[in-house]
Amino acid sequence: MNDAFKLRELQVAVSRYRFMALFTGTVLATMAFIGLPYKYILGHHDAWISYGWMAHGWIFMVYTLVTIDLGLKAKWSYKELFLNILAGTIPVYTFIVEKKISNRYK
Repeated sequence: MNDAFKLRELQVAVSRYRFMALFTGTVLATMAFIGLPYKYILGHHDAWISYGWMAHGWIFMVYTLVTIDLGLKAKWSYKELFLNILAGTIPVYTFIVEKKISNRYK
């Protein structure tokens, strides 16, 4: 494979990662900052809270696969890969990590 093809593959992987990071972060932040207070402070046990967390679980699995794909193409260390996957579990941190990665591969 030539360098132009590898560069294009990396750009596509970064685009996929950006979308999934923003999507995962948005769902996680919504559930953490709206769903949890709604359930535990207001005492409501509506179904949308359970469905939201279930959706985050599935979205996080896709985020993990997309992050692994980018990590392999960008030749990240295992530590960097693990920390980037972990970002999908911490509200708002996903946005910070996504911005750093986007800036690195502009």
